[in-house]
Amino acid sequence: MGGRKRNLMLFVATGSSSKTPLCPATRLPWVRRNFFPMAPALSKDYPEVEEAVRLWDNGKTMFRNGGQRFYENKIFLADSNVFRVFTHKFIEGDPQTALSEPNSLVLTQSLAVKYFGNSGAYVGKTLENASGDVYKVTVVIKDVPKNSHLLFNALISRSSLPADFANSSGGFGFFTYVLLKPNVDAPAFEKELAPVYDKYLALNICFARNEWD
Repeated sequence: MGGRKRNLMLFVATGSSSKTPLCPATRLPWVRRNFFPMAPALSKDYPEVEEAVRLWDNGKTMFRNGGQRFYENKIFLADSNVFRVFTHKFIEGDPQTALSEPNSLVLTQSLAVKYFGNSGAYVGKTLENASGDVYKVTVVIKDVPKNSHLLFNALISRSSLPADFANSSGGFGFFTYVLLKPNVDAPAFEKELAPVYDKYLALNICFARNEWD
């Protein structure tokens, strides 16, 4: 990094709005997840942002390799730029293209060994989920340290989602991380985010709350 200060932020929606007629004076404290379009919106509106990446918890996920079938936790869908934001130790594969194609799969070393043994050469092998979708292993990384903020066992390319997903809010389920450009002051940038709530979130949060209530 050349000694330049960089900050990584988990974008958290907080605030209130009186501008939405369907949901006046909406208040929602410290929401850790955001709508699908939030990351590209932050990249577009704020030149201080170098990268914005989304991760979505896929819940308990079944993978199958021949007669082996296991249910796994900590499986996330992630944008293709995730390894430009988070640093990991790579065993096999190219981090730059790891999640660039639909149905791409990044495995931790433990999961790779679990399904394919200790033979190595994992890239190009496939796993099938409960719906019959086939995922190709593109990268294997060292297991994520237990003290990491973001713990996962596998990443699936976000482009594996349905094609029309980008045209909807996609539910209030995405963790949105923002990597700021070198030497950007994080507290000052946080203050600049104040308009985001009214511009992007208030009405969507209202719809979500009406749906959940």
